[in-house]
Amino acid sequence: NKIFAKNTLDSHEFNKFSRIYDILTEDLTMPNTIIFLDAELDVLKHRIAKRNRSFEHQIEDDYLLALKRDYHTFYSSLKDSNVQVLHINTSNMDFVNNNKDYQEILTQVKTMIGDK
Repeated sequence: NKIFAKNTLDSHEFNKFSRIYDILTEDLTMPNTIIFLDAELDVLKHRIAKRNRSFEHQIEDDYLLALKRDYHTFYSSLKDSNVQVLHINTSNMDFVNNNKDYQEILTQVKTMIGDK
């Protein structure tokens, strides 16, 4: 997506990517609900290390912090545009291995969108 592209491409490449992206997505409907799962930097780094994907071994803190910043900016712009958004800090959660944490997130989502 554009957030990753902004943080990995130079300005010329990003401008080209952005133009193409906009053309390819112009007819797509914007989701009416967006859920952000966020975590503190040290937690993100631990989770990345745990996945043990070779291409992720060299991810730098500055890159992760830039992504976090840009996602928060995007989240704020959506809220300001009255898009239904939910931000969940998962720093102290393990919703993959802990059913209680998973249920907590599910409850927040159901409260937001209804029990569908």
